[in-house]
Amino acid sequence: MLNTNKKPVAPTEDECCNNACDPCVWDNYYAKLKTWRKEQNRIRDHKIAPITQQK
Repeated sequence: MLNTNKKPVAPTEDECCNNACDPCVWDNYYAKLKTWRKEQNRIRDHKIAPITQQK
């Protein structure tokens, strides 16, 4: 399960191979970070409980 209350952790230097993979570990990180930020804004704006989603 993906807990949208927990901020995603950026990949370490050795997790990216710099071979222009599609998707890159950084693409996945930024997608998760975008989802996390949207959820944090939703929680803040509406003062509601976070949603827990399945991967």
